[in-house]
Amino acid sequence: MTAEERLVQIRRMQAQGKSTRQIAAVIGISQPRVVQILGAARRGPSAVLLVRQARRETTTAAILAAARRGRLTHAEIAEDAGVSRSTVSRVLRAGREGR
Repeated sequence: MTAEERLVQIRRMQAQGKSTRQIAAVIGISQPRVVQILGAARRGPSAVLLVRQARRETTTAAILAAARRGRLTHAEIAEDAGVSRSTVSRVLRAGREGR
């Protein structure tokens, strides 16, 4: 969902009288995130585009896919996935805990 689509969805629910907490629960994001998006919208339409996701949705999948491709170092996986080595370590450590 794009930033504009999310803003439209939030504004519709706001017009229905829902609180930011209720909106967050329906959309599946945090209440502070809803407030952040609304604040950016008040600053102008282009500000909404600058509101970034806290974490790329594909980061974990990209790291795990890179790790499964072969015997790569954390630095190589980080370069492939476009994240830091510490992020790679954290994701791989979490993945092992679930096994």
